[in-house]
Amino acid sequence: MSETERNKGTLTPVDPEIVKRKAIERYGDVFDDVESQISELMCDSDFMKINGVYYRCEYEVEAETDGCDFADVKMDGNKIHFHTMHYNGGGSLEEVLEAALKSKENK
Repeated sequence: MSETERNKGTLTPVDPEIVKRKAIERYGDVFDDVESQISELMCDSDFMKINGVYYRCEYEVEAETDGCDFADVKMDGNKIHFHTMHYNGGGSLEEVLEAALKSKENK
């Protein structure tokens, strides 16, 4: 069931090779190709890919369900600090973060 969820945390860039190794460790016996392994890792772990860059996600609040939509995103060097609340049937957290960053660039 889709609902509005709140997420708050920090994204720290991570080397793509680390993501690849984690994906193979976790899903090497389930999927034959690395791309499928990485896709699955993005769905159920603390890694995200935002605007083509891999990040490790450290949550302060994860998938809390209460409230209305907003996205507060701040760049701090190469880290991204975020606090969002969005309808998870309308987009993933990655999509919300990418849109918020794009919106900041256009201002």
